[in-house]
Order: sequence, then structure tokens, then C-alpha cells
Amino acid sequence: MGISYLRYRVQKLNKLIMKLIKIIVCFLFPLCSFSQGNDSLKNKKWINYNRKRGIGETSIKNWEDKINISRSGDTLVRKFARSMGTGEVLYETSYIHNEENGLEIAYHPNGMIKEINYYLDGRLWETISRSDSNGKALNPGTLYNGNGTRLFTDYHYLDLNCYETYRNGLPEGPYYEQTGTSIAAKGELTYKKGAVNYLPAKKVTYIGASGEKLTGTFDNNSYEAVFHDPRDSVDYKIIAVIDDSVAQPPGEFKEISLGFSDPAIIPRGNWQLINLQNGKVYRSVNYDDNGNPVKVIAFKENGEVFWEKKYSPCNKRKVSKVNPDGSLSGEFCEGKLTK
Repeated sequence: MGISYLRYRVQKLNKLIMKLIKIIVCFLFPLCSFSQGNDSLKNKKWINYNRKRGIGETSIKNWEDKINISRSGDTLVRKFARSMGTGEVLYETSYIHNEENGLEIAYHPNGMIKEINYYLDGRLWETISRSDSNGKALNPGTLYNGNGTRLFTDYHYLDLNCYETYRNGLPEGPYYEQTGTSIAAKGELTYKKGAVNYLPAKKVTYIGASGEKLTGTFDNNSYEAVFHDPRDSVDYKIIAVIDDSVAQPPGEFKEISLGFSDPAIIPRGNWQLINLQNGKVYRSVNYDDNGNPVKVIAFKENGEVFWEKKYSPCNKRKVSKVNPDGSLSGEFCEGKLTK
């Protein structure tokens, strides 16, 4: 079965499901209205959104895993994210060999399908469909066979046509996102595993709070906080501990008010923050080859430089460290404190 035929069938099924949901909702709630002119995308009570590469919301209640073993012995894990507010499924994904594979389906809080994407070996391979909360079809972009542009909606639901460029299933190239009511960030992303630091960690097998046997990997600070902090009321029974390492957390690129789910996704070159009210650049940020800012310039409304700051580059992504009391101790480049 060709991928174009599969995409056609999925799109037909998506439209049918959205029609059925609309009929059911309006049957149960006869006073409901799904007027496109009064789209729930503008409803302020639905602004709790964030995206997992474009999908989801900030208030994730829990993750629910369903594990299935195929006849050939492969393990298929279906992962569901549920809303903290309603408990409804926000998106569902499938993993094989710990990598995302197959369809990923995202939902609006009212049950409407938001996005359908296709993953292959952990890489975003195709954007199949996208809709607003009323079921109106939106352009998903040109991403096909791992290459092209994926369109998405910004965090605040103000711009339906933000975009991200992919090459071979990974972010690579121009990126644009509205980051506030009148601010947009524009630049280029790249995917660079070599920029990521790996931090000392402990792989721990222990008895959980409900008596189940669990295994997890914790960076050294988290290990001490979870298992040895006297303020922690949960008493875990440790069965085994071995040394390990974990990738640094993704973190936030605070200069452009953006963050990404994978620490290997980094900004490169020059980025601009644009004032959408007048179209002028009010901040310019230059990044080194590993996603660290090296020069930040703020501009006045008339285009004059308001202030400028310079920072040293680093051969890896810089790591933010915290003190035992939770305060920030600074940023470190390969173990050395930077200014």
C-alpha cells in the first residue's frame, strides 16, 4: 500500500471522525455552537497550550503507557498524554525500540483531532493533516519523506502558520514562531548531537511508592534529591545503583524565548525578535556553532542600539548549574564558570 494512498485514507478517516464528534457533542449539548467566526482558538480559557514538537499542552496530568508484544517479539509501546484539566487524551504516540514510529495523533481539548503526523525511527517523516478546534482543515506544510516545512500554531494560539524546516526528519533550516502577543522570533535551527553534554548520573533499581519494582536514570543532583534528601517523605528501597550518564536537559534559549524538546536542537547564526506592531527588529542574537549566544543587541524604536552584550563561545552547549538551595550558580563551559 503506497504512502499517498495511506495518507488519503487517513485524511478521509480524520474528516469522518471530526464530523462524528461534532454530531455527538451537539446532540449531547444542544446549545453548543461551533461557529468558525467564533473559533475556540480565540477562547482565552483554552490558552494552556504547549507543544511536543507542535502538539500538547502545558498541563499534562499523566502519561499512560500500554505495552504490546508482537508475534516476532518486538515491543510496541503506545503512550498517551492526558490533560490535567479534563483528563482527556491530548495526544497518542507509538514507540518501537524506544523510538517513535508510526502515527502520532494530537487532539484539541474538545476532542477534535488537531494533528496527524507520521514518525519513522524517531524522526518526523510526514505531516499528514492539521485542523483547528472546529474541525476546519489547516495547511500542515510540505514535510514528506523527512524533508520540507511543517506548519504549526504558536503557544498562544495567535498565529496558525508558524513554521519549522526539516531535513531527513530532523530540524534543519528556517524557523519562525510568534512568541507573544506582538513578538515573533525568526532564525535557523540545526540538529547537532555533538553539542550536547552528558552529565554524570546513577541508574537506580528501586521499589516505588506503590511497591512496584522500577528502574530509572537520574543525574547526580536528582539522585541525591530523590533518594537521600531528608525533606523527602517518600522512602524508596534501593535495590541496585550503577554509574551512568544522561544528556543535559533541553533548557530554554531565553534570549529568543524559545525551548525545544531535544537538547540537540539548537539555534544557529543570527536570530531576530520582531515587533509585529511596527515590523521592526528590537533584538538581534548571534549564536555560536553549539547554540550559545555570543552577541545580543537591543534596539530602540528608531533603530538605534539601546544596549549590546557579548559572551564567550563554547565547544559544547553551556550547562546551567544550581546550588543546593535551588539558586542558580551560573553557566559553565566544559566545567568552567563563564561570565
